[in-house]
Amino acid sequence: MIVTATHQKPDSPRAQLRWGLLLRFAGALLFLLAAPGRAEPPEHFQPARPAPAAPQAFAMWLGNLEDINLAPITNTQSVSTGQSQCLLLSTCEVEISADNSPNSRLNGPGQDYLSTEYSLGINGDEEEPFTAYDFFLSPPVTVECGGRWRLVQVTLGVRASIPPGGAPNAGQYNATQTLTAHW
Repeated sequence: MIVTATHQKPDSPRAQLRWGLLLRFAGALLFLLAAPGRAEPPEHFQPARPAPAAPQAFAMWLGNLEDINLAPITNTQSVSTGQSQCLLLSTCEVEISADNSPNSRLNGPGQDYLSTEYSLGINGDEEEPFTAYDFFLSPPVTVECGGRWRLVQVTLGVRASIPPGGAPNAGQYNATQTLTAHW
């Protein structure tokens, strides 16, 4: 609402009448706005702008998983584990899948490799227990968000050991695991 006024002498009866009417109008308007039972607009009321639309399907990783450095495996009975966390922001149902190629297996000197398993946690709960690299998240894990913004903590765990019947060479073993969010 726009209110305009002109300045006249305060002692003029005409100015007093205008200011009196203006104050009464403002008081009546405040009374109507604060009156009980007027919390909802009338049925025929049409807002000037339409209500905002629900958020469109959207998901994005907030950062990257940090590198996981495992403790040395010293004998055939040793198992080494580690984990890394990342945040996923979404407004829709999201499927998380993983790379099941030999790149996600811990490969070392020559043709040697370690038994490699991965697990996936969502908000501290284990969604997928430790599974061999070539079957990890196959099929993908679904994360629900209920049609509203949701921030999810995703935890990737890795477990390594010497494969049964194997005696791999000493050295550094590396793998690259890639998680993908589909929506």
